[in-house]
Amino acid sequence: MFSGLEQNAVSKTDAIKLEQASVYKHSINSQFYPIIEGFGRYDYSSIPTGMYPVPPNDLFPLIQNQEIPQPFSCHIFRMGAQISMPIFSKSLFTMAKQANQVVISAEALQRINTIKNQSLLVACITNFNYADNLFNALDQKRQSLLKTKEIIIIKVKNCGLPKSIQYNIDNALNEVALTQNELTLQKNELSANVLTITGLVLNKPVSMSQIKTIDEKIIKATQPLKDKIQADELVVKSEREKLLPSLYHQGNYSFNVENAYNNKNKVEDDLLIASLALKVPIFNKSQYNQIKKNKLLLSESQNELKKLTNSFEAQAKQLEQNVLVLENAIMLSKKSIQNKEQLKIIAVKSYEIGQMSIEDYLKYEDDLVLEQVKLFKTEALKWQTITKLAIIYGVDLKTFLQ
Repeated sequence: MFSGLEQNAVSKTDAIKLEQASVYKHSINSQFYPIIEGFGRYDYSSIPTGMYPVPPNDLFPLIQNQEIPQPFSCHIFRMGAQISMPIFSKSLFTMAKQANQVVISAEALQRINTIKNQSLLVACITNFNYADNLFNALDQKRQSLLKTKEIIIIKVKNCGLPKSIQYNIDNALNEVALTQNELTLQKNELSANVLTITGLVLNKPVSMSQIKTIDEKIIKATQPLKDKIQADELVVKSEREKLLPSLYHQGNYSFNVENAYNNKNKVEDDLLIASLALKVPIFNKSQYNQIKKNKLLLSESQNELKKLTNSFEAQAKQLEQNVLVLENAIMLSKKSIQNKEQLKIIAVKSYEIGQMSIEDYLKYEDDLVLEQVKLFKTEALKWQTITKLAIIYGVDLKTFLQ
């Protein structure tokens, strides 16, 4: 059934979030790659403009001989490509680390949510088992009451026993039937819940056993938040580093065409420019505000981590104590059930020989069922308490329960 959880909507949502984190990481890393763009452009100017820079030594012959087309025109057509890429940007390297930390946080969150889903499944199963066990216990009570009813019918007919006693038995049987109907509805609802989260049908009890103990009692439920805080710290660092100089490479190639303004002859030539650009931030008010904003978000997450850590530590301590109390209660309830089963047998015999009233006999039947209810509830609560501990300590229930 644990395998079926991987197909439910919640698990798929976690997988999508992890994929989103991976895409974010790739988007940051892609900024290290060059950006290459093609372009086509038409330039118009009110006075003749140079198609490309002309060195002075090349310009003088053009002036002296007007038959040579000069690379100046009011209409210039250009086409080519341009490239840009970072050579060194401290902020970008930090953001790459932050993106990797975001993925780590998403993975941790997916693990914890998987355990939460497993815990939800265990809760459904234990409640189903409780309802089924109680249903069977009531069925045993019903069988016992039916046997007693047979004796009462004979006594009413042959011994003049008041018929009102038979009504008492009938009322007790009706109460059993009504309770069993309620339990059937509960089982149907729990089965529907299991079908929703696993795609599997739960129509009979599922036995569970603990196959190992929680050895490493380290609180891992806060790990996703811890990883997120590390990512937030890197965001603050990255925003600060945006105030540092950055070095970029830029390149531009263009093929240019014009009709020379001096003789209208066609001129075409290409131009390649490659450069290193150093960007030095001087003043950027919005960047300072962004740093302050991210620091406040970081402080908020750090405060939330402290609250969650304190809460989980207190819960873990209480739950561990509860497990011990519940295990002892289960042991005592089993002994008490054995005793009350014997008392019920004695009560049946006592009623048959007339040493006990029907009302007193029914109390023994009720006492046995009530003790069984207590046992079944305690067993369910024990498993649910253990799964809560598993969430806090980050224990995969697939390796913990069988």
